[in-house]
Amino acid sequence: MVDDQGSPSVQIFADTAAALARMQETAEMAGCRIVSTLPIETSSDPADHAVPATAILIELDDEAAGEAAVPLLDWLQREAARGARRGVVSAPAGLIDLVAACIGHSEIEHLCAADEAERLAAVVRACRRQAPRLQDVERSGGARVMQPAPGYAAGPAGPAEAALIRALIRIRRVRADHLPADLFADPAWDMLLDLLSSRLGGKKVAVSSLCVAAAVPPTTALRWIGVLEERGLVVRTADPDDRRRVWVELAPATAQALLAWLGRARRLAAEVL
Repeated sequence: MVDDQGSPSVQIFADTAAALARMQETAEMAGCRIVSTLPIETSSDPADHAVPATAILIELDDEAAGEAAVPLLDWLQREAARGARRGVVSAPAGLIDLVAACIGHSEIEHLCAADEAERLAAVVRACRRQAPRLQDVERSGGARVMQPAPGYAAGPAGPAEAALIRALIRIRRVRADHLPADLFADPAWDMLLDLLSSRLGGKKVAVSSLCVAAAVPPTTALRWIGVLEERGLVVRTADPDDRRRVWVELAPATAQALLAWLGRARRLAAEVL
């Protein structure tokens, strides 16, 4: 993704003039060479405009016209999957589920209401040269962590377990009524608890809903969802009835490990209460 002079090359796609100007400013701050700036059109094949060895930066503003970006997002996902390029997609909160349903590759960063520092960092990462990845090591490390401890196998989950998880989530939330909320940011754990609660309640969780459960800025939540997925702790499942939505759920091993933790926590609490 670097030209002959060493400046990273990017192509910018945007749906409004304001969106184009915003991403162009970020790219310039990142020291990028902007190869082209293009509008998002439903009738245009993105591959017809693609320049080899460039990062793709997409800025969306218009929630009502989000469907127009689907062919472009699908194409970028395929490009990332074959190792051809990286990308950044910045979109408003109303398009979180649509964008998440189209992209899910670790080489594409999904931003939502990101500040300038987050935007700049994302563009810089998208433009840097490929480096050897430690994904397999991270996955295996995550798998080792998410195991029921010896002697604490998960038993059958019932209404009591579901009620306990909901209570734990409420307890975590009321801390902010007494102490500064930024002392307790733990989005990965909050999302895992929310997913476990939903699993026990037989409910499905969309990406946008999980971002709310994380209780952090949406871009931070999206990044953590990516981390959990990359480590194999959660999985995404496409909604067969709605192209604009993707579900997030616990991987089976994660659910078993969390239930085992829940049982152990219950027994430890009983010893001191």
